[in-house]
Amino acid sequence: MNLRVSTKFYLLLFLLWIIEAALIVADRCIGNFSDFGLPADHSRRMHTVLFLFQVLMPGAGCCFLAIFFHRQITSPLKEMQMEVNSLACEGHINSSDDIGDLVKSIRLSNRRAIETRRQERATIDNAVDVICLLDASGRFTSVNAATNKIFGEKPQDLIGKSLADFLVLEDVDESLSKTIGAEQSIDTITFENRWKRRDGRIVNLLWSAHWSATDKGLFCVVHDITERKLAEELLRESEERLRLILTKLPVAIMIISDRGHIEFVNFAGETLTRYTCSELDGKHICLVLGERLISQRQPLLNELIEECTNGMVAATVTAKTGENVATELSMSRFLYRGQTKFLVAALDVTARYELEKLKREFVAMISHDLRTPLASIFLVLTTLEDDSHGTISPEGKIQIVQTKNEIERLTRLIGDLLDMEKMQSGHFSMHFENTPISSVVRASVDAVRKIGELRQVSIEIPVEDAVCQADGGRLIQVLINLLSNAIKFSPRGAKVRILLEESPHQVKVSVIDRGRGIPPDKVEWVFERFKQVDQSDWRSKGGVGLGLAICKSIIEHHQGRIGVESIPGDKTTFWFTIAKSRS
Repeated sequence: MNLRVSTKFYLLLFLLWIIEAALIVADRCIGNFSDFGLPADHSRRMHTVLFLFQVLMPGAGCCFLAIFFHRQITSPLKEMQMEVNSLACEGHINSSDDIGDLVKSIRLSNRRAIETRRQERATIDNAVDVICLLDASGRFTSVNAATNKIFGEKPQDLIGKSLADFLVLEDVDESLSKTIGAEQSIDTITFENRWKRRDGRIVNLLWSAHWSATDKGLFCVVHDITERKLAEELLRESEERLRLILTKLPVAIMIISDRGHIEFVNFAGETLTRYTCSELDGKHICLVLGERLISQRQPLLNELIEECTNGMVAATVTAKTGENVATELSMSRFLYRGQTKFLVAALDVTARYELEKLKREFVAMISHDLRTPLASIFLVLTTLEDDSHGTISPEGKIQIVQTKNEIERLTRLIGDLLDMEKMQSGHFSMHFENTPISSVVRASVDAVRKIGELRQVSIEIPVEDAVCQADGGRLIQVLINLLSNAIKFSPRGAKVRILLEESPHQVKVSVIDRGRGIPPDKVEWVFERFKQVDQSDWRSKGGVGLGLAICKSIIEHHQGRIGVESIPGDKTTFWFTIAKSRS
């Protein structure tokens, strides 16, 4: 009871005690009054009345207290009982004591419980995953609305149906073994299976379930993992494809740690080193690069990383048999699970070295065994042309001139091949000095003057001059090639111009002709080896497509640039730039 009810109760008890005490005092007083001469019958009547009051007052007090407690305690208790039984009582609470407050608290708790259940129901109904309850035999007893999207089934159509009716046949036994008998387990059960939808799709599902003793069923949360399974399958296929590529790749592949220990070797690596993958696993890479002392291994590895990550590096691999194999190594750094790894690619270049050796021998043979006889033949033809061995008929002299032209063309071809081989092998020598451009132009024009006269093509030379830091002989070679091409493709009576443009740091030399020009789609590769604008030119004009490639290499050795600008049917301009002399 609250303080107000308690005060009323104590005041009532005190009042009853005062009345009872007053009756007792009055009864004593009446007895004393009889001694002072009151009539005996009058005294007895008053004593009887007081006695009756003393008897009736406790009974009246008890009745009053009963009524009081009924109103203050019993009625609120009945209301509380009704509240608990109904869980939805909205009637007015008349009592304002502690029991009334308790009833109000219960009512508030009921409201909160109802709201909580409503929110839980809304959460379950709007959940993305399927939330369901299975009985001990694996039948659905309750499901949420997510079954429409994931299972392709309405919730009401699943109630009472067995899980086994919807699964792929191969997954039924394992899934039922997980669900049936789950009441004996207190752990969360997880398993995967495949669901057959009505539209023919197969959905991959992940089940997470635990037995609910309250609901007497298996409470399950089902997540659609179809996309994850597809991604895993694609990843698995990608990894398998990559593994197959690495295994079948004809280049030896190794994966090493940042300390140089081998972690993977493909089949080509086993073939190259003659070691098996298990023999190389965990071994230091120095095992196949020439065994080193332990103290020397890390410096060697650091040196390899620095060199090989910037390009291919020549290295010798020592096989298990002791054979040394010439290779080219390259390395690339990558991160795997937070650790630095290196992918090492080793290409066996033994066959290439043998081919280059044969090529060098062939070039040497051309240089010594072919050019010398050609020079001798050319000399004999020259003496015949001069009638040194008797008079030759005009027709014979024409044949001699044509033969000499072919020998000169063949000699130039041999020279071009030798120059190209020297460029590729790195033996192409250059001698840079202060070189006047005018001397280069004069020497080049003198060399092609005879060809120009035969084709009736004149050459216009510049009056300007500049001094460049260059190899004069090589520049003459470039300009002769450009002038020869310009004359060959110019019509009779045309003029080939040489222009000189000077800037603060370089000189630009241009050769302009009025020939047929170069189609736009062929401008990009005119400086490539064995490329010609028209494949028939090698017969009608001579040459095999090496001249411009050699010119490009010579200019690049001068740290210059070379290019072409062409208007088909109008003109073509070949140009190159050379750095000016600093002094």
